[in-house]
Amino acid sequence: MLFTFPLFAKAQESKNFFEAGVLFGFNAAQIDGDRLFGFHKVGLNAGVFGGFPIHKKNFYVRFELLYSKKGSRMTNLDINNNPGKNYIATLNYAEIPVLISYRDKDGKTQLGLGISYSRLFSATEQIDFLETPNAINYFKKRDLCYVADISFMANKNIGVGLRYNYSMLYIRHFANYTYNGATLINPYFGTNQFNNY
Repeated sequence: MLFTFPLFAKAQESKNFFEAGVLFGFNAAQIDGDRLFGFHKVGLNAGVFGGFPIHKKNFYVRFELLYSKKGSRMTNLDINNNPGKNYIATLNYAEIPVLISYRDKDGKTQLGLGISYSRLFSATEQIDFLETPNAINYFKKRDLCYVADISFMANKNIGVGLRYNYSMLYIRHFANYTYNGATLINPYFGTNQFNNY
């Protein structure tokens, strides 16, 4: 599950009502399938957006270009109260959401649905305090997600929103995985994994 709390700032509005601005917020993320629970991985979500109306100014198309940090985190006593256990995955994506949004007549509330394509450009993974060498090679380089969000505008130019994002395709699949010299048929941290934030 991904929650973002972006601030929207409208940069310009032309005669055809094209809008653009900046977003800034945070993800609370986890990876479904790693057998750890809780949205403990906090990461930056920030970028720019543009949009234009497609029906009487109530429906509009919105495009975004974001940096989005996803992953999973469970450390120290959080794993069966065992201080010798930890798991941290950090996945850094360039993300392009495309949404169809509805704006109520006074412009105060916006609802959006769409898809998001992400490209993984760096990744780190730590298992029991040991770094996984070349961790990026174990993850899919692309992530295609469902997106849903709701935003509330404080005024014409600034608002706050909440967003949910979930992978349509797995980001990692294990069919016999070698870690630290051992082959794991059913690795502790899952076989099919999905971003959820």
